Amino acid sequence: MDGEHTNKRLYLANAVQPGGIYPTWKQFTRREIEQHIALYFMQGLNPSPQVKMKFKSQIEDPMQGNDLVHFMFGADAERRHKHFKAFFTTQDPNRPVPPREKRPNHKVDSFLRHLQEVSMEAWRLGRDVSCDEQTVGFQGVHKDKLRITYKNGGDGFQCDAICEDGYTWMFYFRNQPAPKKWIDKLSPLHSRCMAMMEQLDSEYHNIWFDNLYLSARFAKECLNHEKKVRILGSTQKKGRGLPKCVIQEEVTNKSMKKFVRGTVKAAVLEGDDKCKDLVAVSYYNSKPVHFLSTICKLIQ
Repeated sequence: MDGEHTNKRLYLANAVQPGGIYPTWKQFTRREIEQHIALYFMQGLNPSPQVKMKFKSQIEDPMQGNDLVHFMFGADAERRHKHFKAFFTTQDPNRPVPPREKRPNHKVDSFLRHLQEVSMEAWRLGRDVSCDEQTVGFQGVHKDKLRITYKNGGDGFQCDAICEDGYTWMFYFRNQPAPKKWIDKLSPLHSRCMAMMEQLDSEYHNIWFDNLYLSARFAKECLNHEKKVRILGSTQKKGRGLPKCVIQEEVTNKSMKKFVRGTVKAAVLEGDDKCKDLVAVSYYNSKPVHFLSTICKLIQ
């Protein structure tokens, strides 16, 4: 983010030559690059209809103006921000573009790695954490944008993330290739999770999942991971390794529901030294819900 790649890209585009689109341009410094990036963080936290509105003082625009931004960016802020938007890059523009199948996010890879590093450095994980999908929503068009109809957040990029108390500690975008270390024996989804677990700074974390992730095989792989991760969460009843003795079918007869409500079934895996204490549980509330756990210590 020192401005070298951004400055080089502008020269390669001949934008500063006589007749270029930005004849008044001057080189970006590292401080300027950081200021313009921080401006977008501010826009995300306190949105304005247009980012450029924040360049005005609060005397000029009491609603959208910002005195701090006005003071830090100076008089030619709007034009300078146009330069930034047109040519900001985190990759060396002299390098050939890598294949999309291998590095679909190559334009922002270095920025994403930086986010991962500082996120992990700024937070010390406790014993109990969670892993779930996250969506970065946006309105534009992109090949990797996922159509999401089952959530109010709308469409966008999706990633898997390890979180604690609302804090995103580690993430792995789904449009990136799954890590080769795990893909031979696990699905891409589970391979991404295993790769994130490798970043844990200690053993025996408890990770909560939802039914998209959990299966008996995944639970076994987590226990035998170098970080000895224990898992718990709801799971789908088909194709996830649940024993038949705990599976409960949904009752559609309304008069019969009162007799099955509150039913609990449980089973413990025995005879597998590499997957000790795997517990499968089902509970019938308004509908049957099934769980898998390697955290459970007692069944009463």
